[in-house]
Amino acid sequence: MDIDSLVELADPSTFKPPFFLASPTLQSMLASSKLRLPRHPQLIEHAKEIILTVTDGVRLQGFMSSHSQDCKKGVVILFHGWEGSANSTYIRCTGEALFQAGFDVFRLNFRDHGDTHHLNHDLFRSDRLDEVFEAVRQIADKYGDLPVFLTGFSLGGNFALRIARKSAEIPVPNLKLVVGISPLMNPAKSNERIDNIPWMRRYFLKKWFRSMGKKEAAFPGGFDFSEARTLTTCSSIMELFIGDQIPYPSVTEYFNTYTLLPDFFDRLTVPTLIIASKDDPAIPVEGILALKENPLLRQAITQHGGHCGFIETLWLESWLNHLLPDLFEEGSKWAL
Repeated sequence: MDIDSLVELADPSTFKPPFFLASPTLQSMLASSKLRLPRHPQLIEHAKEIILTVTDGVRLQGFMSSHSQDCKKGVVILFHGWEGSANSTYIRCTGEALFQAGFDVFRLNFRDHGDTHHLNHDLFRSDRLDEVFEAVRQIADKYGDLPVFLTGFSLGGNFALRIARKSAEIPVPNLKLVVGISPLMNPAKSNERIDNIPWMRRYFLKKWFRSMGKKEAAFPGGFDFSEARTLTTCSSIMELFIGDQIPYPSVTEYFNTYTLLPDFFDRLTVPTLIIASKDDPAIPVEGILALKENPLLRQAITQHGGHCGFIETLWLESWLNHLLPDLFEEGSKWAL
């Protein structure tokens, strides 16, 4: 295993967006823009819905795009960000590139994301790692001896990195490489940043309110988010939910359950790569740079790229669309 080959492939200096795409705001907006969606998506044409029953009877939805029984490259599991879904633009674009490169692709929806609010009564929370971990193990089991790769964006990157560490205690079969893209490191700091960026705050509040409406419709009389919809910041809604929907004494204690501190990767058995940009408006890069060194941990920090963007061409193609297939091709050669 030559983990330094990851650094060579993910050389940050190779991402050079034209000057008119360098803005972190533009990069972040384009990450989710439908203008980027593939016109003839093989990923979607080959997708089959799968409902996984995991920890405590929780049901999670995902979409598997398979080539055939003869697929030799293995499977890439993709995690979306907060209030995103398996059909988010950045997930579909990444998945399309990986599928066309010969990998099977599984796109997981977290609880209460996409159109899954009816599957479980209790609300999504970011501390619910066990159910997502079990979903990854179930998909990995289906692939026998073939390689398994995991990639997450933003909050999904946070989940992916936590799974990388948890797999040191409970191994995920044939998990070769974990990649966190613009991963959430410190929820408190990112929440504050989002609330202080008007366009980003409006973006997430709109999606969160829509999600609340879906939950109310799925369980009539079970939820009433009318008070939450009168609030104008993510922080104030979090405070409202503490004690009732979020069973912690304070928002700080809840955030602590998924904050990745500098020594978070002291135990790591799976090669792990973090890809982020210095100009990410939502994720302070200092939290990534502060991570203590580990022989299996590497970072690729670009000058530009915004939040989950990394758009590098006039045709709105992402650097990730050729980088990730290359990384997983390399990772598939490693013996565990």
